[in-house]
Amino acid sequence: MSDSVTSKTTAAQATPDYVSEREEGRQALKELLKPVQGSLMIGRILAGLSGVLAIAPYIALVQLGGLFATAYATGQPVAADRAMLIVQILISTFCLRIFLLFIALGVTHFADARFVSYVRARTIERVGNAPLGWFTSTNSGRIRKALHDDVAQIHTMVAHQPVEMTQAMIMPVALLVYAFYVDWRLGLLSIATIPLYGLFMAWMMSGMGPKTVEMDAKLARVSAT
Repeated sequence: MSDSVTSKTTAAQATPDYVSEREEGRQALKELLKPVQGSLMIGRILAGLSGVLAIAPYIALVQLGGLFATAYATGQPVAADRAMLIVQILISTFCLRIFLLFIALGVTHFADARFVSYVRARTIERVGNAPLGWFTSTNSGRIRKALHDDVAQIHTMVAHQPVEMTQAMIMPVALLVYAFYVDWRLGLLSIATIPLYGLFMAWMMSGMGPKTVEMDAKLARVSAT
């Protein structure tokens, strides 16, 4: 009985705590990102403005539809000047949106370049000062993964995620606000499926954090092997 308890205790101690490891990794990453947080915030702001401008085509369609409907109902010709003004505003806002998105991605990509240089410099400094015994117990494959693979994967998180996630959040919100502006019933219809979507996403993503850490640890084992 005691041998069974001892073996279970030993197995529990040998099993990595991926939840704690994930939290420690998040804190470490937050600390590392401090030098580029300002640039990432600028990228998010520009992406948010670009996301708001993304609803311009929908507004233009509504305005043009109203213009054509009025002309059809009254039997009068379409007001060409007003239609041309709406089209010009549409083209201008589209170009401004693309420009802001380009600048936002440029800011975050430059931030990513600085971040990668900073992380690699700190890692090399840490490895350079490590005792020789550490290299005996640490496989070179793990070091290569940390210096190359992990840093390469961070590119998406730093250079793209702030812009793309901000747009993915701002655009639906802006469209929802405009839907309420057009007709409150249309707005209510727009948010009717949001609770179902939230529950479905929560179910799909449950336990994803620890599983991601576990996958990363096993990839490190593969790299070391």
